[in-house]
Amino acid sequence: MFLNVIFLLSVLCAYSQNGDQKGGRFIKRIEYNRFIMGYDNLSSKMGSEQKLLGKFNAPVEFYFLPLNEKPERPSAFRLLWESPTNSYFIEYIRFKSAETNDINDETVSRSFKVSTQFAEKMYKKMVSFIENIKARGTQKTINRGYEVTFRAVVDDEVWSLIIQEPYGDALKMSGLCRQILVDANRNRLDEAKNNY
Repeated sequence: MFLNVIFLLSVLCAYSQNGDQKGGRFIKRIEYNRFIMGYDNLSSKMGSEQKLLGKFNAPVEFYFLPLNEKPERPSAFRLLWESPTNSYFIEYIRFKSAETNDINDETVSRSFKVSTQFAEKMYKKMVSFIENIKARGTQKTINRGYEVTFRAVVDDEVWSLIIQEPYGDALKMSGLCRQILVDANRNRLDEAKNNY
């Protein structure tokens, strides 16, 4: 089991941090994480993402929005720390219906405990990925596929990266995060048995 964990962490480290993004929409935002009144800044979360990941910003968040991929549905996960149990866990959230992504739709959520080592590595890779990725070329008009949002809280800031049709390193990171979504949806998230 120890060797499996080492392998999984090495997969996370294998992603190059200087890959270029080519293609559709690309938005990188750095904002204050909190307002003076004590509320988290949720301005980068729109529509169905607000429904799935609203109320606060977690240390790591990933949001998947299918554009024309059916029967896929908007879904997300976030990495959280639970003080009473002194443990990390991943919260998975998705809409019940694949036919719509209306913000009034019902959601399903599940939680999975993860190791501290995995959580810390995931956080570092997410921050490094958002910080180092660059857009190259010009934006193309793409009306297919999917869009993903990567988000991390860094000190007093919240960093968001929105990419339509990921490419290169963004595709690798998106693949890692989408695998977590797939496994969580099947209620079998197990960091020791999967290539996270």
